Amino acid sequence: MRKLFLFLIIAMILISCKTNKQVIQKPSIAFSFDDGNQEDILNYKGADGNAMIVNQLKKEKIQSVWFFCASGVDDEEGKKLLQKWDQAGHYIANHTYNHPNYNDTLMTCVALVKEIEACNAYIIG
Repeated sequence: MRKLFLFLIIAMILISCKTNKQVIQKPSIAFSFDDGNQEDILNYKGADGNAMIVNQLKKEKIQSVWFFCASGVDDEEGKKLLQKWDQAGHYIANHTYNHPNYNDTLMTCVALVKEIEACNAYIIG
């Protein structure tokens, strides 16, 4: 019995050595965008600035995550902006409606759930 057990351990080690070839992985980076902005940035109009970002990400074949906060972009222009990011293949993540301060002692679980639901309704709807 001991010989069989020893044989199994040696076999497992040999199999492990053969299958544990180191996989060389290219360096990677993650891009995420926080909140969303349709305001003018530097000399670029909001829609133009966002289009430049989306186009550059597409050119470089980079997929990103937009942590979307609906407050401030909850109008027709904001909906178009959200659609463009979505259609470009980026993930849209719920970042609450108003981006409240979670450390605020008045923040409750119920209030946070309402924030998430309100943003979710905007993203889906």
